[in-house]
Amino acid sequence: MTEPAEPPRLADGRPAYYPTPTAYARDLGFSKQTATNWKRDGLIVLVDDPSRPGKQRVDTAASDKARNDHQNPLKRQGKVASDEPTAAKAAAGHDSSDLQLAAAPAADPYKQSAAASVAREKELKVRNAELDLKIRLGELCRTEDARAMVFKALRLMRDTMQRLAMDAGESANPDDPARAIKAIDEEVQRKLSALAVQIETLAGGSDVDPDVDEAAPSAAELEASDAG
Repeated sequence: MTEPAEPPRLADGRPAYYPTPTAYARDLGFSKQTATNWKRDGLIVLVDDPSRPGKQRVDTAASDKARNDHQNPLKRQGKVASDEPTAAKAAAGHDSSDLQLAAAPAADPYKQSAAASVAREKELKVRNAELDLKIRLGELCRTEDARAMVFKALRLMRDTMQRLAMDAGESANPDDPARAIKAIDEEVQRKLSALAVQIETLAGGSDVDPDVDEAAPSAAELEASDAG
């Protein structure tokens, strides 16, 4: 069986083509709104997608060049200079080769880098403004705020479960409330241990099965096992 062909990639490892402008922008660290702006300004080059008849995909190299040319004012100036009429200079005794050399000033790599940095900084400011707006609207929250809320909720749940034995022991076994309190407390501690294991697993980036009890068996379970 023939292995599927590896999609073509650029020298920097990015795909040579992206299925959508949003995918292209997201891979560069920008938002969907930025992709929309690039497309509106003609900075994303779309070509026919042979794998999806009637659809188009993003040409990565061509789009990178369009964005770089847009961010570099020196290239735009060089283009304007090369498009100027040459009749007057030709009349003064210059041939076409002289005009082409004069209209293409050497690009300064330091200025290009500075212009690209300024454009990148502006785009990051726009992205941060979008995130701040979503936070104010309640659509997002900051990571440290989310962690604080989760910690408070877990602490409240732990304290409530630890009081369960004392609150329910007497009603669970009026004849021997101390025994009921001990049994309930053991089960609560076992469940809390299982919950701690699941939280650590989630924090490590793995999923957990809520139906699997990963805590150690209770004393009652050990007694039942020994009796069996």
